[in-house]
Amino acid sequence: MRTIIALNGEKFDFDFSDGDRIICCDGAYEHLKSIGVKPDVILGDFDSLNYVPEGAKVFPAEKDYTDGELAYTYAMENFGADNVVFIYAGGKREDHFLGNLAILIKAAKAGIDCRAVTRFSDVYYIESLRLFSAHVGATVSVVPVKETLIKRSDGLKYAYDNTKMNVASTLGISNIAIKSEFFLDIVDGGAFVFINKTKD
Repeated sequence: MRTIIALNGEKFDFDFSDGDRIICCDGAYEHLKSIGVKPDVILGDFDSLNYVPEGAKVFPAEKDYTDGELAYTYAMENFGADNVVFIYAGGKREDHFLGNLAILIKAAKAGIDCRAVTRFSDVYYIESLRLFSAHVGATVSVVPVKETLIKRSDGLKYAYDNTKMNVASTLGISNIAIKSEFFLDIVDGGAFVFINKTKD
């Protein structure tokens, strides 16, 4: 079962499933209501929404964590979630987007299958072998967070074969998926993988 965490970034069409558990953060509530999606949990400090929906879990505006991280923690503690998708994760606040990426690292280190979805990309963080799905021709970018060694890859136009990357390089930007599934095998370090969803 997926746990969907709806953030307050740029909105786009998303395919919800009947079995999804949905946690809504603050300003995303109005959007979900407008498309007829009822969240299981609503939480945040509600500085964006400017009112508190009935039954919401309220946190102070001056706090040590973003609403997104509070939602992730809630999912772990109350749902035992093992498949988490952050939606509306980009746009509006670039600092919040980077914070959302930091949560992907936290999730990966806890063994949680987690991705962030923006209007244009699906974003993952990996530190080992991972298989991905993408449309053929999709742009795939690999962005390391530290010195990283990719032992091998398959399904990408520009193969990685014992390829070293570091955070001060753009080597991994704008690869191309040549199969509907591709994999990356990281044996040291860690990297974000951006898969572009558009076909142009």
